[in-house]
Amino acid sequence: MASQCVDMIVGIDVGMSGTGVAYSNLAKHSYRPAPVMEFKTWENRDEEGKVPTKLVYDTGNIGQGPIAWGFIKNDEPKPPSNHLSAKSFKTKFCPSSSSTMQQQLSDEDLLPPVDVLYEHFLSKLYDHIEKELSTKELTPLGTTWNKASIEFIFSFPATWDMVAVEKFKGLARKAGFGGHPGHGLVASLTEPEAVAIYSVNEDKIDLRDDKNILVVDAGGGTIDICFANVKKSGRGDTRLAELKPNIGEDAGSTYIDKQFEELASEELDKVGSERLGNDPKGLAKTMKDGEDFQNSKHGYTGSYADNEHFLVGIPGLKSNASFEKADIVNGELRTKWGQLKQMFDEQIADIGDKIDEMLIDGKRVVGLPVLRRPDLVILSGGLSSSPYVQQELRARFNKYSFHVSSQPQLCVCKGLVYERIHSLYNGSSTFTQLCSQESFGILRYEEYDPWKSYHRLAKKQNRLQKDPMGGGSVVHCVDWLIKKGDEKKPGDKTQGVFHHKFKKDVQTSALVGKIDVVSSSEEIPHKIYTPDHVSLNGDVISADPIIIPAEPVSIESDIPYGMVV
Repeated sequence: MASQCVDMIVGIDVGMSGTGVAYSNLAKHSYRPAPVMEFKTWENRDEEGKVPTKLVYDTGNIGQGPIAWGFIKNDEPKPPSNHLSAKSFKTKFCPSSSSTMQQQLSDEDLLPPVDVLYEHFLSKLYDHIEKELSTKELTPLGTTWNKASIEFIFSFPATWDMVAVEKFKGLARKAGFGGHPGHGLVASLTEPEAVAIYSVNEDKIDLRDDKNILVVDAGGGTIDICFANVKKSGRGDTRLAELKPNIGEDAGSTYIDKQFEELASEELDKVGSERLGNDPKGLAKTMKDGEDFQNSKHGYTGSYADNEHFLVGIPGLKSNASFEKADIVNGELRTKWGQLKQMFDEQIADIGDKIDEMLIDGKRVVGLPVLRRPDLVILSGGLSSSPYVQQELRARFNKYSFHVSSQPQLCVCKGLVYERIHSLYNGSSTFTQLCSQESFGILRYEEYDPWKSYHRLAKKQNRLQKDPMGGGSVVHCVDWLIKKGDEKKPGDKTQGVFHHKFKKDVQTSALVGKIDVVSSSEEIPHKIYTPDHVSLNGDVISADPIIIPAEPVSIESDIPYGMVV
């Protein structure tokens, strides 16, 4: 029996184009390990593994919130003119430094900010999860949603820093997740980490002890990669130890969609809105999302000649309309397979380069060679489902064995649930070792010392500050407690000792010291604080009332830091 009476675990993977939800009803199975199920019933659609990460607003009343979400009713041939869709907004939330979608996305200015879009979508998602699980899972057990013990577990891309993760969790709480006394909310694993756990539990990949797996999760908006070593216990359990921090990049199938949209818009512009009966840009967006292009994209294998064509219908255009200069024949846009191939090849190159980046530098792990070969490459995510993508990756990395996830679009949300079940019933994580995704430290002031090189550098950069306690100059420094790539066991804590000084005339009630925790994406971050270091939070410690001596007071405290990955 589990050490904690958790009635239900819900795993949620909010993706760029689609969102997956999985759950396990432990209470229904007398708190023994229970099957992991996935949501397949959504508003306006049944038997679909993922719901579109999409919102629809009324342009005349944006402030009332979305009028529809997910799967939209197809009662009308084309959306009403006052309907405005919001999708593919994930990359705006925390774009990587190499992202190009940030500039390409040109959603109408009427749409709410991306934080509000996330809150609106998560609120709709929460209401649907509550409705479905209350009716089908909790009511038969004689309990209610508000009274049940439920854990909501979210994944996050490897491209997100911890500031973005905490921000996302805050939006999820505002949307309702974790809002009842018995409900919990965590963001515990990156997407490729969850895939690795799914592969061990449901795909039952058979790997010997000390073999290496490389997980490549290529979806709609990001490519995320995890590299881990397999550890077999005496009981035959499979555990995993990360070898390097996860890496990721903003890329994926959404970028193929965007390139086709731009291509279609360019061709339609040659005809003009008057003869088309609609705005070319609006038509191109509709064509991008339509069945003609999506079916061609999903079914592409690379077997067609580059100069052969596939046809994409143009909404509202008569079937006998043709415009040779725009390659439009009988109301359809003729697009060369070679153009689609080029769109795919750009994303495949990004995936391959990221794999090389993960494998080529093994210097962070003591005793390893510069290049460490994976014994198995696991592919997951919507883009990895493409036969052409699989074919090209196998050709580029022909010395590696490949495994395609049995549920490439749902393995993340199900992996989250499997991991929590494992920790509840075994008292430990599937991962025996995690590598920190970032460096973490505490801000503090150091009295200026010209004998210290980094102090002299601070002076040269005009970063000296006046001592707030009076006296000379000080340097704003960081004590780095955790370095990017540091290996820790899940649950390990890092402690740091700091001193906080107060003026001698401070009131007893004011004996409160603020701790600023900062992060950096660098493995060897600068000791001097710069704007590149992102402040995470301001934890507060307080001292018991004491008698203030003549000299400034120094309060010492041990601050525990959970291993953040």
